Amino acid sequence: MAEKKIDKKSDSGVEVKDREKVKKPKRYSVVFYNDNYTPMEYVILLLMQEFHLSSENATAVMMKIHNSERGAVGSYSREIAETKASICNVTSRQMGYPLLCDIEPE
Repeated sequence: MAEKKIDKKSDSGVEVKDREKVKKPKRYSVVFYNDNYTPMEYVILLLMQEFHLSSENATAVMMKIHNSERGAVGSYSREIAETKASICNVTSRQMGYPLLCDIEPE
């Protein structure tokens, strides 16, 4: 807890508190996992729509995921990462694809 100090320069007797340091929120990576059924074009489209990547960047990220079986597509606060992963999973299931998206702490 912050230490309380009395302001000795004024006669008002106002207590001055030290500021508490605020920590930056922990970051989470949104991770896509490769599968043999989801079309590459769909993954590129999802990366462009949900993560606002350009066509070239989305293609590069998709190829990284394809070649290494998984890949991080963005770094966000926990709530935003969970929302993006959930949207990707729900959208993929609605389209009939088994694409898996998850979050991991950095």
